[in-house]
Amino acid sequence: MGERHLAVVFLVTKEVDALVPFYRNILGLTLTQHDPGHSAWFDTGTVRLAIHRPEGEDGVSEDDLRQARTVMWFRPAEGVSPIAESLMNAGVALLRPRSAANYFYVRDPEGRLLGFHQPELG
Repeated sequence: MGERHLAVVFLVTKEVDALVPFYRNILGLTLTQHDPGHSAWFDTGTVRLAIHRPEGEDGVSEDDLRQARTVMWFRPAEGVSPIAESLMNAGVALLRPRSAANYFYVRDPEGRLLGFHQPELG
């Protein structure tokens, strides 16, 4: 088999439009497609982020939504410090492990954890 690459990460939510401002305005992702109330697609550089509403009775159930746990990691080219400052200025609380200067977490409006990581230098 050939190489495999992650192409899209899907987040399922009932409130697509409530998440768009966070991912576009706060995290700075480029919104590439938006079907209000149904879906939003963002460009993250190498992988697409798609936020979708459940598809109805044959789609994702309420239990699926409650049980879904997602953690996404971003590796910003400019490092974590400028991102941390920008998020704090936007009123987003940073969650930092005690001994970690090279990464932190934030929560999106629905409580999903998003990690920002910068590899430690040599």
